[in-house]
Amino acid sequence: MYHHQRGRMERIYGYHLDVNGQRVEFCKRCFLKILGEGDNLIKTVAAKKQKKVSGIIEPDGRGHKLNPRAHPSEKIEEVKTHFKSFPAYESHYTHRTNDAILTEKSGFINLK
Repeated sequence: MYHHQRGRMERIYGYHLDVNGQRVEFCKRCFLKILGEGDNLIKTVAAKKQKKVSGIIEPDGRGHKLNPRAHPSEKIEEVKTHFKSFPAYESHYTHRTNDAILTEKSGFINLK
């Protein structure tokens, strides 16, 4: 996408894609249909390009934050160790292939 400026307020945008190594121009409607996008894409790209002198748009930055609900593995191991400290016995409800144990007060705990 590129633009020419006429006067103070009017801008004319051109839309093109590289097809087999050649630059092919499209009208706005065809350009958006090819990309499967809406008008907001054009508005966002144009606004971001106007902010930068170089015209290169920065990545959006999504997905680079740590999960605030994630627990450190040390804490998880502490909890598992604490559960294993409860007196436990095998229940007749569990099968030999099941790793769940039954504690006296709290019920079933699966320690996989």
